[in-house]
Amino acid sequence: MKNFFRFLLMSLFLATSLSAASCSDDDDDNADSIIGTWFVIEEEDTSITVQFNSNRTGSVALKSEMADMTERFEYVYRPEEHYLVITGSMLKGGYDVSLTKSKLILTNRSVYGDDWEFTRR
Repeated sequence: MKNFFRFLLMSLFLATSLSAASCSDDDDDNADSIIGTWFVIEEEDTSITVQFNSNRTGSVALKSEMADMTERFEYVYRPEEHYLVITGSMLKGGYDVSLTKSKLILTNRSVYGDDWEFTRR
């Protein structure tokens, strides 16, 4: 199983390297590294799930005892700057991004500097 994941990781790395080498400068803000589903549990009864799609759209779902809502958004991610801009949802704003294989930390660049720590689903 460990060898399978190593093979899969190497294959993804190779595919990403080859596709990046063939891209022009207008594709510099490729969002591949954050694509996927991320979640956070704020309290026992509240969860937030964020989905980043490859076409620079996404959704955020808030579920709690008092609310159950989903909003769609658009985003631009600049991996070389570790910077993300989300428009059109409750998460709208500019964020500094810290990313690992399983964690996504978004730090709001506003005066309050709120952090959102998500885990990959």
